[in-house]
Amino acid sequence: MHYFVFTDLDGTVLGHDDYRYQPVVSKIAELQALSIPVYLNSSKTYAELEQWQLRLGAEPIVICENGGVIVDTRTQGVRVLGMAYSEICHRLDVIRIDKNWLFEGFHDWSAQQVVEYTGLSLDEAQLAQQRMATEPLLWHDDESELEAFRELLGLHGLQLQKGGRFYHVMAHHDKAMALQEVIALHLQQIGAEGDSFKVIALGDGGNDLAMLCQADYAVVMPQAKGGYLEFRHPRKVQAKQQAPEGWVEAISSLQIREQLPRLNE
Repeated sequence: MHYFVFTDLDGTVLGHDDYRYQPVVSKIAELQALSIPVYLNSSKTYAELEQWQLRLGAEPIVICENGGVIVDTRTQGVRVLGMAYSEICHRLDVIRIDKNWLFEGFHDWSAQQVVEYTGLSLDEAQLAQQRMATEPLLWHDDESELEAFRELLGLHGLQLQKGGRFYHVMAHHDKAMALQEVIALHLQQIGAEGDSFKVIALGDGGNDLAMLCQADYAVVMPQAKGGYLEFRHPRKVQAKQQAPEGWVEAISSLQIREQLPRLNE
């Protein structure tokens, strides 16, 4: 039996406000010692994930921008599953002018404005603006208009997903689709195609929902303002602490009999 861990970053591995992550590093190393790979599956850009993959010691293949981009950091091989970023921004601009809705996204902001909205450093904000397949935005209009916005995006070949901090506009891909591709690639590389496997997924936002629902074990992290993403799952674990400690706590609590009685033993 093969196990895979796929994890969101913001609010899941990284603290909501301070971006702390250090407690997770040793747990990832423990998992890898058990031949359990840990893959980053985030709304972040590749420019951002390249650094986080090194800091955390996660697998070199990273899933970026809500499943829109898969990158092998060893070869710099990039596969874009979604719509080109420039086209997404163009369609958003057309919609905004046509409907006079109040929203703004990363392509509207300077790097300093990204700093103000995210709490990132200036260097990190510049990395966050190097987008390939998704546009994070803030909705400043009436909440009642959101459904009309969502429907109009659909006519433009786009969808709207709610993340931890932003709404994300993108083509019809998600973290779950990219997850399946990465698993298939991993099993092919180790000559284990057709072998059985189980997936552990960790996340906190609406853009993690497809990934969490598809996983065999779904770990839900507390959201920044309290509470949890609500959905039904036969093996759902709600971490009691926020990131990063909650990530370690939840992984350690999982019962994975085929691998070890408990991952923390």
